[in-house]
Amino acid sequence: MPDVVIHAIDCRSAATGVDRAAIEALARSVAAAADVGAASTAFLGPTGAAVGAALQAAKEVVGLIPGLVAAIDEARADPDQLYLSLSSQERDRKIWPISGDVVEINGGQIVRPNLRVPFNEVVDINFWEWDGGSDDDFLGRLTVDLTHVGGVRFQVVSNPAEGNVYVVAYSVEGVPSGPPPDTPPPSDAPGVLYAIEQIALDPVTGRRGGGRLLWFRHDGGPGPLGAVAGAPVGKSWEFAHVTSGGDGVIYTVTDDGRLLWYRHDGHRDGQPTWADGGSPRPVGRHWDFTHVSAGRDGAIYAVTAEGRLLWYQHDGRHDGTENWRAGAGQEIAHGWSYAHVFAG
Repeated sequence: MPDVVIHAIDCRSAATGVDRAAIEALARSVAAAADVGAASTAFLGPTGAAVGAALQAAKEVVGLIPGLVAAIDEARADPDQLYLSLSSQERDRKIWPISGDVVEINGGQIVRPNLRVPFNEVVDINFWEWDGGSDDDFLGRLTVDLTHVGGVRFQVVSNPAEGNVYVVAYSVEGVPSGPPPDTPPPSDAPGVLYAIEQIALDPVTGRRGGGRLLWFRHDGGPGPLGAVAGAPVGKSWEFAHVTSGGDGVIYTVTDDGRLLWYRHDGHRDGQPTWADGGSPRPVGRHWDFTHVSAGRDGAIYAVTAEGRLLWYQHDGRHDGTENWRAGAGQEIAHGWSYAHVFAG
């Protein structure tokens, strides 16, 4: 499935900052120069440089509108309380910011969400300003479809009635260039397994023991496990949940609901070699679930005590960064009152 990646949001003017006529003139100018839809031509090259080129090009377009730069310079300094959603209804299906309700942004400020939003053929990403005393203000919409693939593009998101002007630099990624290869997985493929020893109380010393993480490898077929099967690769593994994300990535949930990321770099040969020397990286909080199971490519499924099945996508699975896909934590099913839940 393709993603739209929002690299940067440049607030040229916060809400109620610019005259309606100036914004409408800007919209006409951008539409006249658009390559696909309301999007600019593609800026190619390394992502960072392409994003910079797109923002600079947008700044030049703004500078061509008579009186717009002066209006932006004179705009009031009150920031927008910005959030993005996939709904035309306020405070519904919010996708950014991932943590917190809003991001405070002033005119002249750039934020870099690096937000990934999966879509099929077209997606509308709505910009809103949170208002504690009345209805939230709709600030405009970013519309992206598959014709926007290739390079970094920009769009202007504005609402003449509100006086805001945002420039959004984004790209479309993950669109296949050809048919997927027909490569079924081989049979009897080797498999890595982990086991954790039972935590027990030593009747003599009164100390807690066990909790070692053991590594096993099955090389396929009906033969026995490898010669180094049962190699200890960790200790004191006492968690509420443990699940494998593949390729040595292991997620654990502590008793107080912290989601921790580990990467066992020795997962192929059973060596006790770990990223960060075996120290975990915290990647989530409030993971108070009855079941937690990681699937492929960073997908994690969790079941609440009420039986709601939630979907998460950890885009930072390879390096342990706290980078989550937009929409992570959404309910995808209910009534999941099962004894065991695991990803396939």
